[in-house]
Amino acid sequence: MRTKYLEEVRAQLLSAEYGAEFKDDCTLQIDLDGRPLYQVCDTGNFRYFEDDTIGREKALDQVRGIASTTREYMNLLDQALPLTADGLGEGYKLLAEFNGTVLAGQLTEYGAQFITWEWVHDRASLLRPWRQGEKL
Repeated sequence: MRTKYLEEVRAQLLSAEYGAEFKDDCTLQIDLDGRPLYQVCDTGNFRYFEDDTIGREKALDQVRGIASTTREYMNLLDQALPLTADGLGEGYKLLAEFNGTVLAGQLTEYGAQFITWEWVHDRASLLRPWRQGEKL
């Protein structure tokens, strides 16, 4: 069974216009210009194709950065406590809270998604904060 981490890495790499296909349930292979560039394992380890990296160091660094950042936020989501509030569906995790503002995340069928809210009604409910340029 593929890990949610590898599924998320694949989604991030595809959005960055890399080829990313599963070699097996534990390994994701990343291609650039139709040639193998890198492999990411479900443990977070990396493998690269040494004979095929010349001139592609920038791509290697970008892929490594995407995989590392994804590992970090997936670990945070796994460890975070559930967020509960009136009217809030299940699946949200509390990632951070400061001065009445909440950062939450959840895994969806589209991957990890993040949102900020503000506590209201004596910390019983959440309200999406108004953003400059939005109509009230």
